[in-house]
Order: sequence, then C-alpha cells, then structure tokens
Amino acid sequence: MNDDLHSLMNVIDENKNLYGDVISGNKISRDQSRALMINNEKIRDIIVEYRHLAVALKERKESFDFNNSSLNAYKLSRVYYEWNAEGADQSLGMQKQNQVEISDELNSSWSAIADEFISIDFELGRNDWLNFIEALESQTIRFMEKNKIDSIEEMWS
Repeated sequence: MNDDLHSLMNVIDENKNLYGDVISGNKISRDQSRALMINNEKIRDIIVEYRHLAVALKERKESFDFNNSSLNAYKLSRVYYEWNAEGADQSLGMQKQNQVEISDELNSSWSAIADEFISIDFELGRNDWLNFIEALESQTIRFMEKNKIDSIEEMWS
C-alpha cells in the first residue's frame, strides 16, 4: 500500500515536470506523450484499486467506486495515447497547447494534495490512505466546478 500510494505521488510529480517541459518547449516528443499516457494510466489504476479496496473493506459504500479522478486520468491517458500513436515529435498548435495546459492545471491540483501526504507511511490499519484518495477526488471536483465542467475533455474544444 505505501509503495503504491507513493508511486502515485511520484507519477503525479513526474507529470508536473513533463507538462512544464512540454509547455516551455511548445512541443511534445513521442517519449513525452508515451510517458504522460503511462503515468495517467497509473494514476487511474491506483485510484481505482484503492477505491475498490475501501468498498471491499466496507469503509465506503459501493457508490465510492464511481469517481471523477480516475475517469479524468483515463481521459488524459487516451489523449496522450492518440498523440503517441501519431508517431512523431510534434509542435503544439493552439488546441494541443490548450490540452497540455489544462492537463497541467488538473495535475497541479493533484500535486498540491500529494505534497500534503508525502511524509506519511500508509498502512491499512490507518485511514491516511483513504484520506489521500478522497482528497484527490475532492480536488478533482473543485477543478471541475471551478471550470464549470463535468469532464476534462469539455475544456479541449
């Protein structure tokens, strides 16, 4: 558990660096799009796994499985999958620049939460792990409410 949740923090931090490099260079390499795809898949997978665990342990109701954080991480991974499938390094046009900046904004909100929990050793017998997963979800909801959206892809058009 501790390794998984700190891995989640690490990929959020890695994404922060990747988004910064992409934005400052106004281009995205195939390696960067692949890394963002994989990292967002990991974010999704870890969140889903621990939300399922909370339900299995009867810490939360079954509706806890349905969340915005993993859904938006999945949508981000699909965008970078498509970019990676295009096969070459790319300059960012206005639309892709917008997508990267929005991705970075959501990831930065997750990073702020990860920073609050970075020094914790997560254990099953304590609720810190659950508080972390819930804080990520709350931050995702705040991001969506602030931007008046139901899904991150609404901001890309």
